Amino acid sequence: MNAKPAKLLSVLVCVWVLFNPILIAAEKSDETMIQGKWLEVTAYILGKKSERVVKAHTFSKGKLVQHYRNPKVDDLVHRYRIDEKAIPPRLDLLYPDAFNSGKWLSYKGIYKLDGDTMIWCQSLTGSPPKDFEPGEDNIVLKLKRMK
Repeated sequence: MNAKPAKLLSVLVCVWVLFNPILIAAEKSDETMIQGKWLEVTAYILGKKSERVVKAHTFSKGKLVQHYRNPKVDDLVHRYRIDEKAIPPRLDLLYPDAFNSGKWLSYKGIYKLDGDTMIWCQSLTGSPPKDFEPGEDNIVLKLKRMK
């Protein structure tokens, strides 16, 4: 093999090895990125800053577990549905209907991810929120990824 093509090939392999992890990370979906445990940093409920009742939220493949600060309160298990192609991206909280066994209700939500920070706004009106401003008809959470 000629020395120039061999050298070029080795340079290309080195570049691929160096940048491939970066390219793979850039391709991760939001669904993948939200997996794991998130600490609740701030909470606004019905437009008012609230004492944080929930300590953390764990997202795991369509299941959401809310861990409460009070050890006497059992963790709540919900489902979630994500649509990262929506504008703004949607993150709906699904919870069992207490009056109709087997049926699920939802809080329509939007979210934004910025590294290890997520802002999640859930509407209490049945329609998705239009922005992330705390208001009388929503819940706005700021979450930090736990490591």
